[in-house]
Amino acid sequence: MERTKLVRLLSYFSESELRAFRDFVHSPYFNKNKKVIALLEFILKITPPFKNDNLTYENAFRHIFPEAQFKATKITKLLSILNGLAEQFISCSITIEDSFLQNLNLLHFYNIKNQPEAFEQQLKTVQKAEKKFKDLGTEHFNRQFQVSKMVNFYYSVLQDKGTGDVFFKEVVEDLDNYYLLSKLVYSCQMINRQKSIGGLEYSFPLVEELLELIPKYEFDNNALINLWYKILIFLTDPTELKYIEVKELIYKYFSEMSFREARLIFSYLENRSIEVFPNKKEYFHQLFDLYKFQIENKINYIENKLRPQLFKNIVTVGLKQKELDWVEQFIVEHKRKLFDTGEDIHGFCKALLYFEKGEYQSVLLLLSAAKLNNIYFNLNKRRLEVKSYYELELYDEFELKITSFRTFLSRNKKQIAPYAYQANSNFLNFIFNYYKNAEFDKKEKENLLSQINLMKDKGDPLYELDWLLEKCS
Repeated sequence: MERTKLVRLLSYFSESELRAFRDFVHSPYFNKNKKVIALLEFILKITPPFKNDNLTYENAFRHIFPEAQFKATKITKLLSILNGLAEQFISCSITIEDSFLQNLNLLHFYNIKNQPEAFEQQLKTVQKAEKKFKDLGTEHFNRQFQVSKMVNFYYSVLQDKGTGDVFFKEVVEDLDNYYLLSKLVYSCQMINRQKSIGGLEYSFPLVEELLELIPKYEFDNNALINLWYKILIFLTDPTELKYIEVKELIYKYFSEMSFREARLIFSYLENRSIEVFPNKKEYFHQLFDLYKFQIENKINYIENKLRPQLFKNIVTVGLKQKELDWVEQFIVEHKRKLFDTGEDIHGFCKALLYFEKGEYQSVLLLLSAAKLNNIYFNLNKRRLEVKSYYELELYDEFELKITSFRTFLSRNKKQIAPYAYQANSNFLNFIFNYYKNAEFDKKEKENLLSQINLMKDKGDPLYELDWLLEKCS
Protein backbone atom coordinates (compact mmCIF):
# COMPACT_ATOMS: atom_id res chain seq x y z
CA MET A 1 0.00 0.00 0.00
CA GLU A 2 2.99 2.29 0.55
CA ARG A 3 3.30 2.74 -3.24
CA THR A 4 -0.25 4.02 -3.66
CA LYS A 5 -0.85 7.61 -4.66
CA LEU A 6 -2.53 8.35 -1.32
CA VAL A 7 0.30 7.07 0.89
CA ARG A 8 2.90 8.90 -1.21
CA LEU A 9 0.83 12.07 -0.84
CA LEU A 10 0.48 11.66 2.94
CA SER A 11 4.24 11.11 3.26
CA TYR A 12 4.73 14.73 2.11
CA PHE A 13 2.60 16.04 5.02
CA SER A 14 4.18 17.43 8.18
CA GLU A 15 2.96 16.20 11.58
CA SER A 16 0.76 19.27 12.01
CA GLU A 17 -0.67 18.79 8.50
CA LEU A 18 -1.48 15.15 9.27
CA ARG A 19 -3.35 16.21 12.42
CA ALA A 20 -5.26 18.86 10.45
CA PHE A 21 -6.08 16.34 7.69
CA ARG A 22 -7.44 13.91 10.31
CA ASP A 23 -9.79 16.65 11.57
CA PHE A 24 -10.72 17.43 7.96
CA VAL A 25 -11.73 13.81 7.20
CA HIS A 26 -13.67 13.55 10.48
CA SER A 27 -15.66 16.69 9.59
CA PRO A 28 -19.14 15.72 8.26
CA TYR A 29 -19.06 18.79 6.01
CA PHE A 30 -16.32 17.17 3.90
CA ASN A 31 -16.85 13.46 4.56
CA LYS A 32 -19.73 11.34 5.86
CA ASN A 33 -18.22 7.95 4.96
CA LYS A 34 -17.20 6.19 8.20
CA LYS A 35 -15.28 3.51 6.28
CA VAL A 36 -13.02 6.23 4.87
CA ILE A 37 -12.41 7.50 8.41
CA ALA A 38 -11.55 3.95 9.50
CA LEU A 39 -9.04 3.61 6.64
CA LEU A 40 -7.32 6.85 7.61
CA GLU A 41 -7.17 5.78 11.27
CA PHE A 42 -5.60 2.47 10.19
CA ILE A 43 -2.93 4.26 8.12
CA LEU A 44 -2.12 6.83 10.80
CA LYS A 45 -1.98 4.16 13.52
CA ILE A 46 1.01 2.40 11.96
CA THR A 47 2.58 5.38 10.18
CA PRO A 48 4.42 7.73 9.74
CA PRO A 49 7.02 6.86 8.56
CA PHE A 50 5.08 5.55 5.59
CA LYS A 51 7.19 2.43 5.09
CA ASN A 52 5.85 -0.42 7.17
CA ASP A 53 5.36 -4.11 6.45
CA ASN A 54 1.96 -3.95 8.17
CA LEU A 55 0.70 -1.32 5.72
CA THR A 56 -1.05 -3.79 3.38
CA TYR A 57 -4.41 -4.10 1.65
CA GLU A 58 -5.18 -7.25 3.65
CA ASN A 59 -4.50 -5.63 7.04
CA ALA A 60 -6.50 -2.55 6.09
CA PHE A 61 -9.41 -4.76 4.99
CA ARG A 62 -9.38 -6.74 8.29
CA HIS A 63 -9.38 -3.45 10.23
CA ILE A 64 -12.38 -2.01 8.35
CA PHE A 65 -14.35 -5.20 7.51
CA PRO A 66 -13.40 -7.63 10.30
CA GLU A 67 -16.10 -10.20 9.44
CA ALA A 68 -15.99 -10.03 5.63
CA GLN A 69 -14.03 -11.99 3.02
CA PHE A 70 -11.10 -10.02 1.59
CA LYS A 71 -11.79 -7.97 -1.55
CA ALA A 72 -9.01 -5.67 -2.72
CA THR A 73 -11.45 -3.59 -4.79
CA LYS A 74 -13.15 -2.34 -1.63
CA ILE A 75 -9.89 -0.95 -0.28
CA THR A 76 -8.99 0.47 -3.69
CA LYS A 77 -12.29 2.39 -3.75
CA LEU A 78 -11.77 3.75 -0.22
CA LEU A 79 -8.18 4.73 -1.07
CA SER A 80 -9.48 6.65 -4.07
CA ILE A 81 -12.04 8.55 -1.95
CA LEU A 82 -9.47 9.31 0.75
CA ASN A 83 -6.96 10.48 -1.88
CA GLY A 84 -9.60 12.89 -3.25
CA LEU A 85 -10.12 14.24 0.27
CA ALA A 86 -6.35 14.68 0.70
CA GLU A 87 -6.17 16.71 -2.52
CA GLN A 88 -9.20 18.76 -1.44
CA PHE A 89 -7.50 19.36 1.95
CA ILE A 90 -4.37 20.66 0.19
CA SER A 91 -6.44 23.04 -1.92
CA CYS A 92 -8.38 24.30 1.12
CA SER A 93 -5.17 24.73 3.15
CA ILE A 94 -3.59 26.85 0.42
CA THR A 95 -6.73 28.98 0.14
CA ILE A 96 -6.87 29.49 3.92
CA GLU A 97 -3.26 30.73 3.88
CA ASP A 98 -3.95 33.10 0.95
CA SER A 99 -5.89 36.07 2.34
CA PHE A 100 -6.07 37.74 -1.07
CA LEU A 101 -7.67 34.69 -2.67
CA GLN A 102 -10.21 34.54 0.14
CA ASN A 103 -11.09 38.21 -0.36
CA LEU A 104 -11.32 37.73 -4.12
CA ASN A 105 -13.64 34.74 -3.65
CA LEU A 106 -15.87 36.88 -1.44
CA LEU A 107 -15.98 39.55 -4.16
CA HIS A 108 -16.98 36.87 -6.65
CA PHE A 109 -19.70 35.57 -4.29
CA TYR A 110 -21.27 39.00 -3.79
CA ASN A 111 -20.96 39.55 -7.54
CA ILE A 112 -22.89 36.46 -8.61
CA LYS A 113 -25.45 37.01 -5.81
CA ASN A 114 -25.91 40.59 -7.08
CA GLN A 115 -25.39 42.23 -3.70
CA PRO A 116 -24.10 45.78 -4.50
CA GLU A 117 -23.75 47.00 -0.92
CA ALA A 118 -21.80 43.93 0.24
CA PHE A 119 -19.69 44.01 -2.96
CA GLU A 120 -18.73 47.67 -2.47
CA GLN A 121 -17.79 47.03 1.17
CA GLN A 122 -15.71 43.97 0.26
CA LEU A 123 -13.98 45.91 -2.52
CA LYS A 124 -12.83 48.50 0.02
CA THR A 125 -11.49 45.67 2.22
CA VAL A 126 -9.53 44.19 -0.72
CA GLN A 127 -8.08 47.56 -1.73
CA LYS A 128 -7.10 48.35 1.85
CA ALA A 129 -5.42 44.96 2.27
CA GLU A 130 -3.51 45.37 -1.02
CA LYS A 131 -1.93 48.59 0.22
CA LYS A 132 -0.34 46.62 3.07
CA PHE A 133 1.41 44.18 0.73
CA LYS A 134 5.17 44.72 0.72
CA ASP A 135 5.62 42.73 -2.48
CA LEU A 136 4.95 44.96 -5.50
CA GLY A 137 6.28 42.51 -8.11
CA THR A 138 4.43 40.52 -10.75
CA GLU A 139 2.06 39.01 -8.17
CA HIS A 140 1.02 42.52 -7.11
CA PHE A 141 0.13 43.40 -10.70
CA ASN A 142 -1.68 40.08 -11.08
CA ARG A 143 -3.74 40.81 -7.95
CA GLN A 144 -4.59 44.29 -9.24
CA PHE A 145 -5.66 42.83 -12.59
CA GLN A 146 -7.85 40.15 -10.94
CA VAL A 147 -9.63 42.78 -8.82
CA SER A 148 -10.08 45.14 -11.79
CA LYS A 149 -11.54 42.29 -13.83
CA MET A 150 -14.04 41.54 -11.06
CA VAL A 151 -15.00 45.21 -10.73
CA ASN A 152 -15.37 45.54 -14.50
CA PHE A 153 -17.75 42.56 -14.53
CA TYR A 154 -19.72 44.10 -11.66
CA TYR A 155 -20.17 47.48 -13.37
CA SER A 156 -20.46 46.34 -17.00
CA VAL A 157 -22.82 43.38 -16.45
CA LEU A 158 -24.61 43.64 -13.13
CA GLN A 159 -24.70 47.41 -12.56
CA ASP A 160 -24.49 48.86 -16.11
CA LYS A 161 -26.55 52.04 -16.25
CA GLY A 162 -25.67 52.66 -19.90
CA THR A 163 -23.34 55.53 -19.03
CA GLY A 164 -19.70 55.99 -18.01
CA ASP A 165 -16.59 53.88 -18.51
CA VAL A 166 -17.62 50.92 -16.26
CA PHE A 167 -13.96 50.30 -15.32
CA PHE A 168 -12.67 49.28 -18.77
CA LYS A 169 -9.83 51.81 -18.59
CA GLU A 170 -8.58 50.47 -15.25
CA VAL A 171 -8.77 46.80 -16.21
CA VAL A 172 -6.84 47.41 -19.46
CA GLU A 173 -4.16 49.45 -17.66
CA ASP A 174 -3.74 46.75 -15.00
CA LEU A 175 -3.59 44.08 -17.70
CA ASP A 176 -0.87 46.07 -19.52
CA ASN A 177 1.16 46.41 -16.33
CA TYR A 178 0.84 42.72 -15.48
CA TYR A 179 1.62 41.56 -19.02
CA LEU A 180 4.56 43.91 -19.55
CA LEU A 181 6.22 43.09 -16.24
CA SER A 182 5.65 39.33 -16.68
CA LYS A 183 6.99 39.45 -20.23
CA LEU A 184 10.09 41.33 -19.07
CA VAL A 185 10.72 38.97 -16.14
CA TYR A 186 10.40 35.77 -18.19
CA SER A 187 12.41 37.20 -21.09
CA CYS A 188 15.23 38.01 -18.68
CA GLN A 189 15.12 34.47 -17.29
CA MET A 190 15.32 33.01 -20.79
CA ILE A 191 18.23 35.21 -21.89
CA ASN A 192 20.16 34.46 -18.69
CA ARG A 193 19.58 30.71 -19.01
CA GLN A 194 20.55 30.71 -22.68
CA LYS A 195 23.84 32.45 -21.80
CA SER A 196 24.49 30.19 -18.80
CA ILE A 197 23.70 26.79 -20.32
CA GLY A 198 25.21 25.69 -23.61
CA GLY A 199 23.05 24.26 -26.37
CA LEU A 200 19.94 26.33 -25.63
CA GLU A 201 18.51 28.40 -28.48
CA TYR A 202 15.39 30.33 -27.52
CA SER A 203 13.32 32.49 -29.81
CA PHE A 204 12.18 35.76 -28.25
CA PRO A 205 8.83 36.76 -29.77
CA LEU A 206 7.93 40.44 -29.33
CA VAL A 207 11.02 41.25 -27.24
CA GLU A 208 12.45 43.65 -29.84
CA GLU A 209 9.06 45.32 -30.14
CA LEU A 210 8.88 45.51 -26.33
CA LEU A 211 12.27 47.21 -26.11
CA GLU A 212 11.08 49.82 -28.62
CA LEU A 213 7.64 50.19 -27.04
CA ILE A 214 8.48 50.81 -23.37
CA PRO A 215 10.52 54.03 -23.85
CA LYS A 216 7.63 55.54 -25.84
CA TYR A 217 5.30 55.36 -22.85
CA GLU A 218 5.67 56.89 -19.42
CA PHE A 219 6.65 53.94 -17.26
CA ASP A 220 9.08 55.98 -15.15
CA ASN A 221 6.40 56.18 -12.47
CA ASN A 222 6.35 52.36 -12.42
CA ALA A 223 9.69 51.57 -10.79
CA LEU A 224 9.59 47.80 -11.33
CA ILE A 225 8.74 47.90 -15.04
CA ASN A 226 11.53 50.42 -15.48
CA LEU A 227 13.91 48.20 -13.47
CA TRP A 228 13.14 45.02 -15.44
CA TYR A 229 13.40 46.95 -18.69
CA LYS A 230 16.92 48.04 -17.65
CA ILE A 231 17.77 44.43 -16.71
CA LEU A 232 16.66 43.16 -20.11
CA ILE A 233 18.81 45.80 -21.81
CA PHE A 234 21.75 44.80 -19.59
CA LEU A 235 21.39 41.06 -20.26
CA THR A 236 21.13 41.68 -23.99
CA ASP A 237 24.36 43.69 -24.00
CA PRO A 238 26.25 43.57 -20.65
CA THR A 239 28.41 46.64 -20.08
CA GLU A 240 29.86 48.16 -16.92
CA LEU A 241 27.62 51.23 -17.19
CA LYS A 242 24.47 49.10 -17.49
CA TYR A 243 25.66 46.82 -14.68
CA ILE A 244 26.10 49.76 -12.31
CA GLU A 245 22.70 51.17 -13.28
CA VAL A 246 20.91 47.86 -12.56
CA LYS A 247 22.88 47.36 -9.33
CA GLU A 248 21.87 50.81 -8.05
CA LEU A 249 18.21 50.19 -8.97
CA ILE A 250 18.00 46.78 -7.29
CA TYR A 251 19.67 48.14 -4.15
CA LYS A 252 16.99 50.85 -4.12
CA TYR A 253 13.89 48.81 -4.96
CA PHE A 254 14.59 45.25 -3.70
CA SER A 255 12.20 45.77 -0.76
CA GLU A 256 9.30 46.39 -3.16
CA MET A 257 9.42 42.93 -4.75
CA SER A 258 9.30 39.33 -3.63
CA PHE A 259 12.56 37.78 -2.40
CA ARG A 260 12.30 35.32 -5.30
CA GLU A 261 12.36 38.11 -7.90
CA ALA A 262 15.08 39.99 -6.00
CA ARG A 263 17.21 36.81 -5.91
CA LEU A 264 16.71 36.42 -9.66
CA ILE A 265 18.05 39.91 -10.35
CA PHE A 266 21.06 39.43 -8.09
CA SER A 267 21.81 36.14 -9.82
CA TYR A 268 21.84 37.96 -13.19
CA LEU A 269 24.37 40.46 -11.88
CA GLU A 270 26.46 37.62 -10.42
CA ASN A 271 26.37 35.52 -13.60
CA ARG A 272 27.15 38.37 -15.98
CA SER A 273 29.73 40.19 -13.85
CA ILE A 274 32.47 37.94 -15.26
CA GLU A 275 31.71 39.40 -18.72
CA VAL A 276 31.53 42.97 -17.43
CA PHE A 277 34.69 42.80 -15.29
CA PRO A 278 37.38 40.72 -17.02
CA ASN A 279 39.81 41.91 -14.35
CA LYS A 280 39.52 39.15 -11.72
CA LYS A 281 40.26 41.51 -8.82
CA GLU A 282 37.36 43.82 -9.69
CA TYR A 283 35.15 40.84 -10.53
CA PHE A 284 35.56 39.31 -7.07
CA HIS A 285 35.16 42.73 -5.45
CA GLN A 286 31.78 43.16 -7.18
CA LEU A 287 30.69 39.62 -6.38
CA PHE A 288 31.58 40.01 -2.71
CA ASP A 289 29.65 43.29 -2.53
CA LEU A 290 26.55 41.60 -4.03
CA TYR A 291 26.77 38.67 -1.61
CA LYS A 292 27.23 40.90 1.44
CA PHE A 293 24.22 43.04 0.52
CA GLN A 294 22.03 39.96 0.12
CA ILE A 295 23.21 38.47 3.42
CA GLU A 296 22.63 41.72 5.29
CA ASN A 297 19.11 42.06 3.84
CA LYS A 298 18.18 38.35 4.06
CA ILE A 299 17.55 38.19 0.31
CA ASN A 300 19.24 34.88 -0.53
CA TYR A 301 17.68 32.91 2.34
CA ILE A 302 14.88 30.41 1.82
CA GLU A 303 13.04 29.69 5.06
CA ASN A 304 15.99 31.36 6.84
CA LYS A 305 18.45 28.87 5.32
CA LEU A 306 21.07 28.94 2.57
CA ARG A 307 21.66 26.43 -0.19
CA PRO A 308 25.01 24.60 0.30
CA GLN A 309 26.38 25.65 -3.10
CA LEU A 310 25.61 29.31 -2.41
CA PHE A 311 27.20 29.03 1.05
CA LYS A 312 30.38 27.65 -0.53
CA ASN A 313 30.38 30.38 -3.20
CA ILE A 314 30.09 33.14 -0.58
CA VAL A 315 32.96 31.66 1.45
CA THR A 316 35.13 31.25 -1.66
CA VAL A 317 34.57 34.83 -2.82
CA GLY A 318 35.17 36.19 0.69
CA LEU A 319 38.50 34.32 0.84
CA LYS A 320 39.44 35.67 -2.60
CA GLN A 321 38.95 39.13 -1.11
CA LYS A 322 41.14 38.17 1.89
CA GLU A 323 38.20 38.95 4.20
CA LEU A 324 39.19 36.15 6.57
CA ASP A 325 37.56 37.61 9.70
CA TRP A 326 34.27 38.22 7.87
CA VAL A 327 34.33 34.69 6.42
CA GLU A 328 35.05 33.13 9.81
CA GLN A 329 32.14 34.97 11.41
CA PHE A 330 29.89 34.05 8.47
CA ILE A 331 30.75 30.35 8.83
CA VAL A 332 30.11 30.36 12.59
CA GLU A 333 26.76 32.20 12.26
CA HIS A 334 25.50 29.86 9.54
CA LYS A 335 26.36 26.49 11.06
CA ARG A 336 22.66 25.76 11.57
CA LYS A 337 21.40 27.81 8.63
CA LEU A 338 22.21 25.37 5.84
CA PHE A 339 19.75 23.08 4.08
CA ASP A 340 20.49 19.49 5.06
CA THR A 341 21.50 17.72 1.87
CA GLY A 342 23.71 15.09 3.47
CA GLU A 343 26.82 17.07 2.52
CA ASP A 344 29.20 18.42 5.17
CA ILE A 345 29.66 21.68 3.28
CA HIS A 346 30.09 23.56 6.56
CA GLY A 347 33.15 21.48 7.48
CA PHE A 348 34.54 21.81 3.97
CA CYS A 349 34.19 25.61 4.06
CA LYS A 350 35.99 25.71 7.41
CA ALA A 351 38.79 23.75 5.73
CA LEU A 352 38.95 26.39 2.96
CA LEU A 353 39.32 29.09 5.61
CA TYR A 354 42.06 27.21 7.46
CA PHE A 355 43.95 26.71 4.19
CA GLU A 356 44.01 30.47 3.66
CA LYS A 357 45.28 30.84 7.23
CA GLY A 358 48.07 28.34 6.52
CA GLU A 359 46.75 25.83 9.08
CA TYR A 360 47.15 22.82 6.78
CA GLN A 361 46.97 20.08 9.43
CA SER A 362 43.59 21.44 10.50
CA VAL A 363 42.51 21.39 6.84
CA LEU A 364 43.29 17.69 6.50
CA LEU A 365 41.62 16.87 9.82
CA LEU A 366 38.41 18.61 8.72
CA LEU A 367 38.46 17.04 5.26
CA SER A 368 38.95 13.53 6.67
CA ALA A 369 35.65 13.95 8.55
CA ALA A 370 33.74 15.75 5.79
CA LYS A 371 31.25 13.59 3.88
CA LEU A 372 30.83 15.02 0.39
CA ASN A 373 28.81 12.76 -1.90
CA ASN A 374 28.15 15.39 -4.56
CA ILE A 375 30.75 14.73 -7.22
CA TYR A 376 31.72 18.40 -7.65
CA PHE A 377 32.08 18.99 -3.91
CA ASN A 378 34.19 15.82 -3.86
CA LEU A 379 36.45 17.19 -6.60
CA ASN A 380 36.89 20.42 -4.61
CA LYS A 381 37.79 18.39 -1.53
CA ARG A 382 40.40 16.33 -3.42
CA ARG A 383 42.11 19.43 -4.84
CA LEU A 384 42.28 20.95 -1.36
CA GLU A 385 43.82 17.72 -0.01
CA VAL A 386 46.48 17.73 -2.76
CA LYS A 387 47.42 21.33 -2.03
CA SER A 388 47.52 20.76 1.73
CA TYR A 389 49.79 17.70 1.51
CA TYR A 390 52.09 19.66 -0.78
CA GLU A 391 52.23 22.67 1.56
CA LEU A 392 53.06 20.34 4.47
CA GLU A 393 55.81 18.70 2.37
CA LEU A 394 54.22 15.30 2.98
CA TYR A 395 55.31 14.13 -0.44
CA ASP A 396 54.52 10.42 -0.11
CA GLU A 397 50.90 11.25 0.80
CA PHE A 398 50.92 13.92 -1.91
CA GLU A 399 51.86 11.40 -4.62
CA LEU A 400 49.29 8.87 -3.35
CA LYS A 401 46.61 11.56 -3.40
CA ILE A 402 47.53 12.55 -6.98
CA THR A 403 47.24 8.90 -8.08
CA SER A 404 43.88 8.35 -6.34
CA PHE A 405 42.57 11.64 -7.75
CA ARG A 406 43.46 10.58 -11.30
CA THR A 407 41.77 7.21 -10.74
CA PHE A 408 38.66 8.97 -9.43
CA LEU A 409 38.53 11.23 -12.50
CA SER A 410 38.92 8.28 -14.85
CA ARG A 411 36.21 6.20 -13.16
CA ASN A 412 33.73 9.07 -13.02
CA LYS A 413 34.47 10.73 -16.38
CA LYS A 414 30.93 10.25 -17.67
CA GLN A 415 29.44 12.01 -14.63
CA ILE A 416 31.74 15.04 -14.82
CA ALA A 417 31.15 17.96 -17.20
CA PRO A 418 33.91 18.12 -19.88
CA TYR A 419 35.19 21.52 -18.69
CA ALA A 420 35.44 20.38 -15.06
CA TYR A 421 37.11 17.11 -16.06
CA GLN A 422 39.76 18.90 -18.12
CA ALA A 423 40.31 21.66 -15.55
CA ASN A 424 40.97 19.08 -12.83
CA SER A 425 43.23 17.00 -15.11
CA ASN A 426 45.26 20.07 -16.03
CA PHE A 427 45.62 21.02 -12.37
CA LEU A 428 47.00 17.58 -11.52
CA ASN A 429 49.39 17.62 -14.48
CA PHE A 430 50.77 21.07 -13.62
CA ILE A 431 51.23 20.50 -9.89
CA PHE A 432 52.86 17.10 -10.41
CA ASN A 433 55.13 18.53 -13.12
CA TYR A 434 56.09 21.36 -10.79
CA TYR A 435 56.81 18.92 -7.95
CA LYS A 436 58.89 16.57 -10.12
CA ASN A 437 60.75 18.97 -12.39
CA ALA A 438 60.32 22.67 -11.65
CA GLU A 439 60.37 23.30 -7.89
CA PHE A 440 64.17 23.64 -7.76
CA ASP A 441 64.89 24.30 -11.42
CA LYS A 442 64.59 27.95 -12.40
CA LYS A 443 64.41 27.26 -16.14
CA GLU A 444 61.73 24.59 -15.75
CA LYS A 445 59.81 26.86 -13.40
CA GLU A 446 59.84 29.71 -15.94
CA ASN A 447 58.73 27.30 -18.66
CA LEU A 448 55.84 26.04 -16.50
CA LEU A 449 54.85 29.61 -15.60
CA SER A 450 54.78 30.48 -19.30
CA GLN A 451 52.49 27.50 -20.02
CA ILE A 452 50.10 28.43 -17.21
CA ASN A 453 49.92 32.07 -18.35
CA LEU A 454 49.26 30.91 -21.91
CA MET A 455 46.36 28.76 -20.72
CA LYS A 456 45.10 31.70 -18.66
CA ASP A 457 45.18 34.06 -21.67
CA LYS A 458 43.45 31.52 -23.90
CA GLY A 459 40.81 30.77 -21.25
CA ASP A 460 41.67 27.06 -21.21
CA PRO A 461 40.24 25.00 -18.34
CA LEU A 462 42.51 25.03 -15.27
CA TYR A 463 41.52 25.00 -11.59
CA GLU A 464 43.56 26.53 -8.73
CA LEU A 465 45.14 28.99 -11.16
CA ASP A 466 46.15 31.57 -8.53
CA TRP A 467 47.79 28.95 -6.32
CA LEU A 468 49.74 27.46 -9.25
CA LEU A 469 50.90 30.92 -10.34
CA GLU A 470 52.02 31.64 -6.78
CA LYS A 471 54.09 28.46 -6.75
CA CYS A 472 55.74 29.21 -10.09
CA SER A 473 56.41 32.90 -9.46
